[in-house]
Amino acid sequence: MARCGCSTECLCVLIDGDCTTVAGSGSVAAPYQTNIAIDPDLDNQIECRVDGLFIEPEITVLDSDCIDLSGVGSAANPLTADLVPSPDVGNIFECRPNGIFVPPTSLGTMCRASIEMVALQIIAPSAGAGIPSASPVFYDTLIGLADPCLYVDISTGSLRFIVPVGLDGWHLISMQERDDPGGTNLNTSVGIQIRVNGAVVASERFERVFATQKVLNCTSEIELVAGDIVEGYFNITSTAGATAPHPIGPGGAGFPRFLTITRLSP
Repeated sequence: MARCGCSTECLCVLIDGDCTTVAGSGSVAAPYQTNIAIDPDLDNQIECRVDGLFIEPEITVLDSDCIDLSGVGSAANPLTADLVPSPDVGNIFECRPNGIFVPPTSLGTMCRASIEMVALQIIAPSAGAGIPSASPVFYDTLIGLADPCLYVDISTGSLRFIVPVGLDGWHLISMQERDDPGGTNLNTSVGIQIRVNGAVVASERFERVFATQKVLNCTSEIELVAGDIVEGYFNITSTAGATAPHPIGPGGAGFPRFLTITRLSP
């Protein structure tokens, strides 16, 4: 460095700048060396690498419906992700210190009710060939849980189900009925129906020949709202003229007649 009057040592004076540092004395043995000064702030993103300065690209975050992202990804302000619980009524999700928690739901806590037919009932006769006769089954004995899920309605003189306010949702309805072996109507078709507000939502039937009998079962998984009325019906249709009144007998060991409702979910 001739202009500095250098020979064995350099007479030039070099000092650090705001963003540089100087090392060495300017001699052959200890030449001057300039370096970039890196601010020690934890948020500083600049690095001095072998092939030059490097800055991490900016992190872009975007929330989703169920994840809330915050922070910038720095040491002082790290990126964090939080689950977003729905404010909907009935949500049982919890975020605990040790992770996500949802309490178990068992069949024992589901709202349900069952009623059984224990008294003999007479179904009105079919007026002629191909003319069906259907009557609601007078279930008259409570055999399942009613409180606190008060589905059972006795206002009509027989038991049926009415969906209470607050118990809207998906329900499983099951019906079992047995054609009475003492019935004298031959060459008929008999069956059962589950009706909601008078409309058939499930049914089963069979062709009755001589004094044969059969246990009939049907189920329906259906969405119900408060005020919906659920009933079980028995029906008979003749293939050869009018029928006599048709008895369906009481329930009992091995052949209970029942109508059951179970709330599955909101």
